[in-house]
Amino acid sequence: MIKEDKKHIYHIAIDEFQVIAEYESTNIDASLREALQIIPNLHFLFCGSQNHLLQALFNDTKKPLFRTTEMMELHAIPYPAYMAFIQQQFAKNDKMIDEKYAHEILEWTKNHTHYVQYFCHMLFENSGGKVENYHMDLTKLNIYNEHENVYYQFKRLVTRPQWKVLCAIAHENIMRQPMSSKINEKYRLGAASTTGRSLETLLDKEMLYSKINTKGEMEYHVYDVFLMRWIQHKGFQLFN
Repeated sequence: MIKEDKKHIYHIAIDEFQVIAEYESTNIDASLREALQIIPNLHFLFCGSQNHLLQALFNDTKKPLFRTTEMMELHAIPYPAYMAFIQQQFAKNDKMIDEKYAHEILEWTKNHTHYVQYFCHMLFENSGGKVENYHMDLTKLNIYNEHENVYYQFKRLVTRPQWKVLCAIAHENIMRQPMSSKINEKYRLGAASTTGRSLETLLDKEMLYSKINTKGEMEYHVYDVFLMRWIQHKGFQLFN
């Protein structure tokens, strides 16, 4: 997207910019740095959903774009505003959804916009003039069924220890101290060293992501929210 305002300042926004890290034979980042230096009144907005890859592109001293930008994190939309928006969108089409169900949607999708929109679209199709509890349950069941074949393929793509770690984190919703004796006893994950290697692999495959919370603790999350909910729905049978 290119926009020119009255002051002739140009803005170029590039979404999912981190994918350039996967290109082997190009030096797009070097070309962009040159453009930043020689073209006046040009501003770039680099966006992406994979924070660790973006951080590497701009914070690695060996990368051309090192220290060329200001970092800004977009936080989740606050619940009250998002709940009101969901209710308004349903109401525009003569459908009513109670606040408690709008809240449940945000909880179930972990307030992630992609999953919120996906869930609401399916719920809208499933419901009549008013959303009821069984419409919510039906929507969840449809999501499980729609993705199940793909998720069983995921299971075949990783080792058994890696899958068990993924399932354990899904059941915990948010995992802290995954190599603790308490977690090991609860989910029978095996040696801490094996768990550590599994975490590294799952992070590298982007099946998990990690972040540091406000208390300075490292947290692990399942990247795909629907995958997490599907694992929770299936229960401990998936560990076998």
